Amino acid sequence: IQSPSTIMKRKRWVILFSCLGLSLVFWAWRVNNRELWSVETSPIYRLVISPRGEVAVHNEGRVELIDHRGKSRVLSDYGRTVLPQASAGERGFVARRYDRLNSDTVLLNWEGRLQWSYPVAGWSTEVSPGGMIYILGSDTNFHALNPDGTLRWSWPLARHLAGRSHEWAMAVGGDDSVALRIDASDRVLLFEQDGALRWKTLPTVQENFVHMARDREGGVIQAAHGWLRSLSPMGEVRWKITFPPNISPED
Repeated sequence: IQSPSTIMKRKRWVILFSCLGLSLVFWAWRVNNRELWSVETSPIYRLVISPRGEVAVHNEGRVELIDHRGKSRVLSDYGRTVLPQASAGERGFVARRYDRLNSDTVLLNWEGRLQWSYPVAGWSTEVSPGGMIYILGSDTNFHALNPDGTLRWSWPLARHLAGRSHEWAMAVGGDDSVALRIDASDRVLLFEQDGALRWKTLPTVQENFVHMARDREGGVIQAAHGWLRSLSPMGEVRWKITFPPNISPED
């Protein structure tokens, strides 16, 4: 039979370890749910992430790299606005560079040094796994650049433009082909990396198209407010799902 004093000591130890356990649980919750860091920047048009996990952002005309601890370093102040648009892996990132008089597309390495420039700026830019750079150009042409920044081919967009560049979309595939939405309807064209047109869909009524991506088979996924559609690698409709009016693709 244990004495009352022994029982009290054990109760105290149980209470102590219970409090310690609750404290550790609370501490773990704080660590996992707290904001690690925040950095004030100019508006970010697209997240461009380096192979080391740094984020390239535009901040008052400069390009800064922010690491996982929230520490930033200025790559360079070019005297012209530079908007990072797409990562090119170890080679650097593609950006739009402009001022009041001139604009172009540039490749900068992750130390901020210029690798090449191309004399057309893009509203939107994508880099394929093989290093091809696709640009929706401000000159109303669709440009395909080699990894060294030289032009491989271009395709005229003027007849589809009508001042609606914000409604366009493109997505690259693992084979370096690119799917391009070319007008206010959900028409899609798919180009091979050499510029050959693999297929195109017929135009339909405007359906508030908002997103496009490629699947691992080379097909195209289209998303809009109210529906989600899958196209095969040959442009055939595989399936289409509709959503209630209060649900969007972002949900």
